Amino acid sequence: MDAKFAKTDDLNAKLSITLTPEDYRPAIEKELKELQRKVSMPGFRPGKAPMGIVQKNYGRSVKVDEVNRLASQYLFDYLRDNNIEILGQPLMSDTEESKINFDADEDFVFAFDLGLMPDFEINIGTQDVLTLYKIKVDEKMIDEEIANVQKRYAEISDVDVAEEKDVIYADVTELDEAGQPLEGGIANRRVSLTAELVTNEELKKQLVGIAKDTELKVNIFDLFNGNETVIGNALGIPKEGVNDLNPTFDMKVVEIKRYIDAEINQELFDKMFGAGVVTTVEDFRQKVEAELGFYFENEANHHLEHEISHLITDKHTFDLPDTFLKRWLMDTQNKTYNADNIESKYTAEKAGLRYSLVRDKFERLHNLEATPEEIEKASLGYTFNLFNQYGMYNPDPSTVKAFSDEQLKKDDYRNRMAEIAINRAVIATVKGMVTIEEKEVGTEEFYKIINEHNHAHHNGHSHEGHDHDHDGHDHDHDHEH
Repeated sequence: MDAKFAKTDDLNAKLSITLTPEDYRPAIEKELKELQRKVSMPGFRPGKAPMGIVQKNYGRSVKVDEVNRLASQYLFDYLRDNNIEILGQPLMSDTEESKINFDADEDFVFAFDLGLMPDFEINIGTQDVLTLYKIKVDEKMIDEEIANVQKRYAEISDVDVAEEKDVIYADVTELDEAGQPLEGGIANRRVSLTAELVTNEELKKQLVGIAKDTELKVNIFDLFNGNETVIGNALGIPKEGVNDLNPTFDMKVVEIKRYIDAEINQELFDKMFGAGVVTTVEDFRQKVEAELGFYFENEANHHLEHEISHLITDKHTFDLPDTFLKRWLMDTQNKTYNADNIESKYTAEKAGLRYSLVRDKFERLHNLEATPEEIEKASLGYTFNLFNQYGMYNPDPSTVKAFSDEQLKKDDYRNRMAEIAINRAVIATVKGMVTIEEKEVGTEEFYKIINEHNHAHHNGHSHEGHDHDHDGHDHDHDHEH
């Protein structure tokens, strides 16, 4: 076996592997003998087929397998033994010709293109100043949150006549110009609405006081205020198809639900915090204030962590073997990447790869690792947020743990949680390296800052279209845990 390595520049290299018959013959002979021992052929007892027949039937396929296996083995052994770090996987060279002929007993030459790992230094320190926002919870915020809680725990009752805020459930059918159900149109589609949100005053007057089982003709665009996205979602059609609808629909009211805000009493306290935990309105307000404070503290920390993620990307703009990596993506993931989209899609991939390389360097320099305890912690947090997304705001801890433990048995999921754990460790490490200044702000100013951040990093592409959601954290707010 012979290997020749040559850099074409700091980020690209060529590597050719030569296999002589002396390299691959022993492996082929060994595999053919093993096949001879196992194979069954007509006219011969098991294991007694002549080698000539085995060679004739299986020789070429065995040669293909063994030569490719040896070439791959020698390739990666050479990279390891010579401490050559690469990105992606080696690709067959598109500039140097390989010599591969499985029908001849001769040397094989495999020519590979390599994308090399860039050499860079960590460029983060106390000169980098970030802000941790402190959000003060005031009485108005507490009042608003209590009002939200009352609506969240509202009692629901069926009524026969709709008031302005009641939820009306109706079946709607698209009509033709003659007022008959349109052939191939929307038919008996269940929709929900409230008169309160309808801006067409004439239609609103028809809906306030409407009775169950009432049937009337409505303009579907007036019913949903001309919002194409809402209309599409309500009717189960693409937004682009909304303008093709006939505007007149038959609407039959099938159900009316009235939501009555929960009273602020012991029953509400117990539902939210458990039996007897809160017993007075004053304690209730203090509890809500504490949970609001906890929520905004998490929001502020999460924002800081996002800023750290972007700092990592912004401060490390080293070059990558772009041409090689584009080709590698198109070769290995051709259902996602092609010549038409590679330029736009690679932008995000490049930012993500840079972030991963810096993260990996932090991991090595600071001996960071995803311990079983950290992986389990990441999974519990991920599972809790998942339950929240499905409306389970106060799941039993044992249920969360049982679900998490079951998911951790899957290798893909466990690897994802390990990556989350490592990302958290990197963020924590960087947090200890930079200067963090605290600033007290109100909620309005804080969310303005968040919106500006999102606009800059998600719409403005200042991070090349990439965002690092490093912990799978979800921020849907609720006060039931």
